[in-house]
Amino acid sequence: LAGLSNNHTLDYGAEGYADTQAALEDAGVAYFDADHVAVWAHDGVMIGFTGSAFSLSTGAQKTLRQQMETLRDLGCQLIVHSMHAGTEYEREPTSQQKTVAAHAVDMGADLVVGHHAHVVQGYALLEGVPVAYSLGNAVFGGNRDPRDYDALLLQAVFRFEEGVPDGVRLVFHPISV
Repeated sequence: LAGLSNNHTLDYGAEGYADTQAALEDAGVAYFDADHVAVWAHDGVMIGFTGSAFSLSTGAQKTLRQQMETLRDLGCQLIVHSMHAGTEYEREPTSQQKTVAAHAVDMGADLVVGHHAHVVQGYALLEGVPVAYSLGNAVFGGNRDPRDYDALLLQAVFRFEEGVPDGVRLVFHPISV
């Protein structure tokens, strides 16, 4: 599964982005972004994935709501939203990040995971839904010496009772780029 919502998606233009999508499809790797959703299924559990980059305009909000409704209609018991937002190297989430996370939760996300800030930011519960605003960098090819080497991997362990989600446990694993 690959998330493609970020500010580098079009670094090589529309043709480069189409090449990336084709390469993922040829390799059998599902991807999601602001225009595409992905579904992971295993042992009767279906988890849907959506993504956004930076803010959610009115049109983007409408698209995201439709995507989440489609994923629920497909039978997804959970939806994870990946948000690419925030200000680089700021330790606290911005109002924009908080707004995007709140919209995603209001629309039905069961977990929101953020990235873009290049540093670890806070964690919150919005209406009982976990939000990790930024996990930092797991890999960073942007330069050889990033300002911050600390990051987190997030392990989300969802419990199910007779096919119905019954809670989540998050485990944050510290890593160094």
